[in-house]
Amino acid sequence: MADTAGAKPAPVLRNRNYLLLFSGKIVSQLGDQLYAFALSWYILDRTKSPIQMAVFLVVDSLTLALLSPLGGAIADRTSRKSILVAMDLARWAMVLALALILYAGALEIWMLYVGAVVLAACGAVFNPAAGAIIPNLVEADQIPEASSMNQFSWSLCAFVGMLAGGALYAWAGISAVFIINAASFLVSAGLEYFVSARAAPAGARPLESLLTEIERAVRELRDGYRYVRKDRLIAAFCIMYAAYNALLMPIGFVYFPYLFNVILKATSFQLALSLGSLFVGTMIASMIIPRVLHKLDLRKAIIRGLLLLCACQAFAIAVLFTPLGAPFRASFGNWGITYLCVFISFLLGFATTFFNVPITIILQNRTADEFRGRFWGFFGSMSSLSVPVGYLAGAALVRALPLWFAYALSTLGFLVLCFWLASLRELRGIKV
Repeated sequence: MADTAGAKPAPVLRNRNYLLLFSGKIVSQLGDQLYAFALSWYILDRTKSPIQMAVFLVVDSLTLALLSPLGGAIADRTSRKSILVAMDLARWAMVLALALILYAGALEIWMLYVGAVVLAACGAVFNPAAGAIIPNLVEADQIPEASSMNQFSWSLCAFVGMLAGGALYAWAGISAVFIINAASFLVSAGLEYFVSARAAPAGARPLESLLTEIERAVRELRDGYRYVRKDRLIAAFCIMYAAYNALLMPIGFVYFPYLFNVILKATSFQLALSLGSLFVGTMIASMIIPRVLHKLDLRKAIIRGLLLLCACQAFAIAVLFTPLGAPFRASFGNWGITYLCVFISFLLGFATTFFNVPITIILQNRTADEFRGRFWGFFGSMSSLSVPVGYLAGAALVRALPLWFAYALSTLGFLVLCFWLASLRELRGIKV
């Protein structure tokens, strides 16, 4: 696509290939988020044990962490489009099999854990290919908008899927959730099939036997690790996201549920409203950020997003746990606190997107194409591996110490990350 100097880039959704990829991801992500939310409630209903539900989350996170590097190596070795289609078809088959077992009345909880491993393994191969293929589909000046649209789609699907999953589970049961999720993967695979992309990355060799491919992937991942290590900024972002996920994930999946269920004695719908508003914040931010990034250097956007996140945390501590917020808590009760949490979550979502999108742009532009799949696999592995650590550490903090202390530690951690990134010379002066 020809473009004159200084001309405004064409909207990325006019790019047919990106539109097909984006539409397919919207469909599959919506089904996936609906499935994850409803299945968590199903496990809780069947077992009455939050530990069983937590095990489900940890199994998913660990599988992603361990297999994402292999998925990244595969994304650099074969057709990324073929990977997307194959993984969506594999996930369709897995969820459909669980639906048939459920219909036969033979579904056991351990089967859901097996299903979680298979789905996460497919995701570990799918995600690096989905991240690596974008620069192969869009022009260089469309990458910022494409990165923002990806953030928007994930947020939209998380918000709608959370609310729809709870409603569908209550109205039609878990079987309907299985069927809809299976259908979403099938539709997504069909849309991705019509994407026109280069058959394989430059320099890629055909895949061989699984064992040979794993051995080669390990060798190539060492090269990918060396590639990340020699670029101080990329390495810093990998470390930053690992710490960021370990700090952030317990807020949504440990601290908020504990606050609503144990302290406030509120309903699951109130919790869903509070968590869902976070994704509304990310959606709105993802629409605003591409319009203002050209006015800022990316370092300022990243630092301001982290500072806003810290301010939201500090405000939540002050209102929810200190004597300063006691009059508010006494006057408005659970629903007043719920609405306050909705507002806080909205700001958290906005803040996280305000630094996530700039960082993604930097990583897309800074990573060489022949290493991009391996990088996203390595990046996803580090990010995912920190999630179960965050879950376990967060649960231990809540069990041993007051909830406000856990929030305070998270805030302090975000501040440390902010000052650390601000000190990096490599981040200064970087623009879109």
